[in-house]
Amino acid sequence: MGTISACYNTGDVSGSSNIGGIVGQNYSENITACYWSGETPKGIGNDESASGAIHVDSAWDKSIINRLNNGIYLYNQENTDNICNFHYVEGNGLPKLESGAPENIQGEVTSASFASTELTLKIGGFKKLELILEPEGVEYSIITWESSDEEVATVDEQGLVCVQNTGTTTITATIDNVFSAECTINVLVPDKDRDGYEITTDGTWNIYTADGLIAWNGYVTTNGEYSYPERLKTNAVLLDNITLLDNWTPVGTNTNRYTGTFDGNRYTISNLKIDSSDSYYLGLFGSVAETGVVKDLTLSNVVISGATYIGGITGNNYGTIENCSLIEGSISGDSSVGGIAGYNWSTISDCSASGSIIGMYGYTGGIAGVEIEGKSSHVIMQGMFPWNRAVVVLWFMLEALLGIIQTVS
Repeated sequence: MGTISACYNTGDVSGSSNIGGIVGQNYSENITACYWSGETPKGIGNDESASGAIHVDSAWDKSIINRLNNGIYLYNQENTDNICNFHYVEGNGLPKLESGAPENIQGEVTSASFASTELTLKIGGFKKLELILEPEGVEYSIITWESSDEEVATVDEQGLVCVQNTGTTTITATIDNVFSAECTINVLVPDKDRDGYEITTDGTWNIYTADGLIAWNGYVTTNGEYSYPERLKTNAVLLDNITLLDNWTPVGTNTNRYTGTFDGNRYTISNLKIDSSDSYYLGLFGSVAETGVVKDLTLSNVVISGATYIGGITGNNYGTIENCSLIEGSISGDSSVGGIAGYNWSTISDCSASGSIIGMYGYTGGIAGVEIEGKSSHVIMQGMFPWNRAVVVLWFMLEALLGIIQTVS
């Protein structure tokens, strides 16, 4: 199959059948950056064999639609949902390309450059590169990204650079196989005094400051995008008490669970705050996987507000939580709310919680809001009541006021 790229036609096209502004009949996936701005091609009969830039039979349209950039329409109305970034008007009961190129096409790319041609990053760091195309707002088809040394840093299709090791690499972006831009990436070893963390030879992060903890979060979650799920197994060890100043973003989601070991090393994280009343799976971790471990950690002055699956350590636990405590916590949500875990499927041992745990609709407990029977052991809840339990308030299930764990059989 051949390739057609960066072509356009401004003339009219007519014929008896299989008519297109660029291609009359197409069997290839290799058509990119093409558009047509003439009058709608005219075919015989009811125009069902005429299209915009390219005539596509429905038998193979879905394999190429998303690879085409501009100026195509199918006579088969039901297939138009598969077409992206095209400009249509209605005519004769059929979707048709409006005469002329879409408004966002302002000519061809004339130059490409990066906002910064050289950057210095640290091991474990990442950076989204800013690519500048001229003229501003110009339409393009394909950008290919490449790192000259992927042992130093990789780059994804969105221009996100993720650092792997020390050294130097060149990131190249090529636009429509014509114009290219380069950025040199220099990678430094993290310094605990400058960056608040170090990375050991086995990849474990030694964390000293809030900046270091936030950097670890960003690395593991790719700043919340989870572009590299394998990073969720990254181990961490606290080497000092940490006080957070900004709102915290949980590490992991229910589909991207933390699989590593987080060792609090008997240190304390203070002022962990999350205010997201419509969100699920909130805590220091959003969700901990079967292989995940959180241990020897104290959380102090925690304030978390969410919807469901809300806990101090994690919203959802499939792993192991041991020797962790919540001091002066205020955790609230709709249901599945707990001082340590919102929902516990696995092991919680030697943990304690003190403070207020508030659930609007139920499944709320001082240690875990919902507990698979028999999974927690040696847990203690301390609060304002003389019977040595955390204050647990359920607005519509007051009978569970004293309940440590809601059990699902």
